Amino acid sequence: MKRVSTILLAGLLVLGGTGSVWSATCSSGVSQPKTFVAEQLNSADLNSGLTTNTNAHNDCFNATTGHKHNLTDSPKIDASDAIIDKLQMDEVAAPTFGANHGFFYVKDVSGVSEAFYMDDSGNEIQLTDGGGIASVINTSTNFVNLLRNGGQEYWSAGTSVAPDGWTLAGAGATVAREGTTFRTGVFSAKVIRSGADATLTASAIDNTTEYHNVHFRSRAITLGAWVWSSVASSSRLRIDDGIGTTDSSLHTGGSSWEFLTVTRTLSATATKVDAQFMVILDTTAYVDGVVMVQGTGQPAFSPHSSDDMVPVIDPQGTPNANQLYKGNIVKGWINFNGTGTIAINDSFNVSSIVDNGTGNYTINWDRDFADANYAMSLVTSTDGSGLILTQLAGSVHVLCVNRDGVGTDSNPVVAVAIGNQ
Repeated sequence: MKRVSTILLAGLLVLGGTGSVWSATCSSGVSQPKTFVAEQLNSADLNSGLTTNTNAHNDCFNATTGHKHNLTDSPKIDASDAIIDKLQMDEVAAPTFGANHGFFYVKDVSGVSEAFYMDDSGNEIQLTDGGGIASVINTSTNFVNLLRNGGQEYWSAGTSVAPDGWTLAGAGATVAREGTTFRTGVFSAKVIRSGADATLTASAIDNTTEYHNVHFRSRAITLGAWVWSSVASSSRLRIDDGIGTTDSSLHTGGSSWEFLTVTRTLSATATKVDAQFMVILDTTAYVDGVVMVQGTGQPAFSPHSSDDMVPVIDPQGTPNANQLYKGNIVKGWINFNGTGTIAINDSFNVSSIVDNGTGNYTINWDRDFADANYAMSLVTSTDGSGLILTQLAGSVHVLCVNRDGVGTDSNPVVAVAIGNQ
């Protein structure tokens, strides 16, 4: 392979689109070439008689480098002919962008020559800064997953209702937790359509918070998910902002997992940011690894930051060591003064307490347990013990007694409850 030691370019290095060609112009003549300007020619120009000029550009280029390069065969300098060790570019003003063109160029920034790139939409990125690589902050992109439970792992309401954070709509539609056909984690959502479109929906924002609505308005949002179906054109994704919708392509029905994506620039008056998985033909389809991000890029699936912090599942078989599950965390507790006028010192998930007599109290839970079979622990400050008289899903009736078994007021009285809700 031949080597080109140095190429000196003045102006822009233009990356052309399909059908474009290249030329180089000698700024100081073929006999003593020092600097080149790279400019784009199109096929129409060549057909109009500029082929001779292009050949002259080739001659100029060859005279400088000493190597043969045909600049008109493709939209790039043929890298198979030589290795370019150095590329020097003079400072220019920012170019005017155009369709199917990208620009690498150098311009002055506070007396320093810095490198830039501009795409065909006019977006300019500074590549160098003060002798180093520039730190580029893209304010339009955030690859944090906006959706909770996109992995379809959590089904605290049951395995035959919508997974946590999702709702199912559509007459006759059903959803179930699927542990055999899945793409990420250990579960997917199995959605069946029967007569009417089945739509599984999750919101990326708290629709009751106006700040969230305002923040995402007019921004690009991208939704992606792994989808499995055996029927072509039966399932797709949709972004719904309350004003309009944008759909993804349809699954091809190849009985395999396909990653579908869709991007929508939200309305300036958007009222929500909903991610939807839709089954639009009477069949069964599966969805897993759903991710929604701000911006037009599509990263790989990753769980929402809160998914691993909120234990909302039970173990399937033997529990993992040192793992939190919904069944092994405290669901309610209280520390209260049971003497005189009783008062709650501190509590969680307790709506009220009732003084039934000396040492006799009722604790009412704010959120009821699933049944009366939860575990209760009661500690008193007396020299006796604490007894559980009646335990219901929504309350527990306790008695504090001394060593003689006589009811005695106590301060504090501490109760802790663990169980399903």
